[in-house]
This record gives sequence, C-alpha cells and structure tokens, in this order.
Amino acid sequence: DATTEVARVNQRFPGNARIAFLYGKISDSLDNAADAETHYKRAIAADPKLYQANLALPRFYLRMRRVADAKPQLDGAQQQEGAANDAATKERRARPVLRARRIATQMVS
Repeated sequence: DATTEVARVNQRFPGNARIAFLYGKISDSLDNAADAETHYKRAIAADPKLYQANLALPRFYLRMRRVADAKPQLDGAQQQEGAANDAATKERRARPVLRARRIATQMVS
C-alpha cells in the first residue's frame, strides 16, 4: 500500500522534502493527524521553499480547527507566493492561500 511504500522510500531518503510532503499527504488522507503534522513540518524544514508543504500545513491546521497555528503558516505560504518569478505562478499560488485565509477568518468570527 501507499503508506508502506512511502515509509520505505522515506527511510532511504530521510532528508528529502518532497517525500516527507508526500508522506504527510498520505497520513493526512488516512486521518493520522500526528504523523501528517510531523511529516509536513519535516518537509518544510528540509526545504523551506517547498510551496506545497507550506500550504498543506496551514490547511491541515484549519481542518483541525487550530486557527492560531494556521495563521503564521499562511503568512509563510503567502511570502512563498510573492517570491514566484512570473505572474501566472503568482496568481496560481495566491488562490489557495487567499481561500485558506478566508476560512481562517470565518472560523475566528
């Protein structure tokens, strides 16, 4: 299964941000919250510029209703979005960040 395979690959390449991100996504989809958070954080630590992980972690926090944890991560994702080189990339990256910000604001209100 996917969990077994990604665990095997993760052992072989423990510092790979994309593998840690994928491991987080799989754990998240299986409702394994503790592992998902750990793997998302590992992915960001391994590559702070990995945009997908920088967006997945605050989305995870919002689903867990941890709005206070999500906000600084959304700021980081927004900074990543601002660092994109071309307008199309900036626009594509801005949409999910803005959507997550709206959800966070609604949850606080």
